[in-house]
Amino acid sequence: MSFLKIRSGSSSNLNNNNNLRLTLARSFLGNLKNDEKFDPRIRNVGILITIPMVFAAGPIVGFLIGYWLDQKFGSDPWGKTILSLLGFVASIRQVVELIKDATKDTNHD
Repeated sequence: MSFLKIRSGSSSNLNNNNNLRLTLARSFLGNLKNDEKFDPRIRNVGILITIPMVFAAGPIVGFLIGYWLDQKFGSDPWGKTILSLLGFVASIRQVVELIKDATKDTNHD
């Protein structure tokens, strides 16, 4: 029973903390006008952090789908190889788009 009391007491504290965070976030975002943007340097850091993940995700997803297709149809190296290469090409294209997007805002400064 004491566990339930402690748990219910901490739950209300968590709710209060979450409500406070939500109120602070709403007040901050409410102060931004529609034409204001966040600092482009911060945005670019976020884009640059995603680049390694994009590079990894394409070939990994291609490999996993290729592995599944190879198991299903018995074409052992071809599904993994072709879909991994396609995933790599897709990830390169996505990274190029991310870099274009990141440099688009900084060229106007």
